[in-house]
Amino acid sequence: MFSIAQNETTVNFHGHKSTIITFTFTQDSATLISGSKDTDIIAWDLITEAGLCRLRGHKAPVTKVIIMANQSILISSSKDMTIKFWDMTIQHWFHTIVTHKTEMWSIGLAHDRYLITGCSDNELRFFALRSTATVMRFLVFLKILIIEIYFFLT
Repeated sequence: MFSIAQNETTVNFHGHKSTIITFTFTQDSATLISGSKDTDIIAWDLITEAGLCRLRGHKAPVTKVIIMANQSILISSSKDMTIKFWDMTIQHWFHTIVTHKTEMWSIGLAHDRYLITGCSDNELRFFALRSTATVMRFLVFLKILIIEIYFFLT
């Protein structure tokens, strides 16, 4: 952590064995969650400046971590082509989605109701969090600028 007022680093967190690729803060700003090339996710307590837990389950680098508004569910994406849902109260994953056939690079959350995924196959996919069925699927072909949209009713 860096203090702008003091113009210096105030806290260093050590725990990952490789490059940190992604991080996010909880809404109350009390916890920092980081994902790494070492395939681990670590939750850090910003008040006590200590590690809270290490989450293991991905088989390739973690590319994105996001936390839901209730702060008890974490969602992560990985180059292992999976999205994992983690229960932060028991510190373990409870659901995995395998939807893309290439590396998963980005995920986003809309109103804690829809999950948007992006990967190296140039696709964006939208999921309703009440089910794992694809709600909408966008194929983006950047070279010829064609957008193909599929709607699946649930």
